[in-house]
Amino acid sequence: MKVGISTNHNVASRALCLKQNGIDFVFRYYSRTTHQSEKRLTLPEAEAISAAGLELAIYEDSPTSLDYFSNSRGWVSTMTINTAVSIFRTVTSS
Repeated sequence: MKVGISTNHNVASRALCLKQNGIDFVFRYYSRTTHQSEKRLTLPEAEAISAAGLELAIYEDSPTSLDYFSNSRGWVSTMTINTAVSIFRTVTSS
């Protein structure tokens, strides 16, 4: 069974250490709504995770109310996923 972590912190500088200590994958946020800048996955971090041989899964903030599902939120979510897909394509084509 694979072992992983979920974190809202940038793990770029720790990716190799995580891999060397038995971690197989990292769950990271890709959020445009957060006030925690480190919570946002960046391309350099995704590249570091990939270079260390770790698998990467991305998730975005979950809805907390019915108001979350508005037209404007749908637009923001679409832009967010498009950026996340671009990061994945860049990392996986390297």
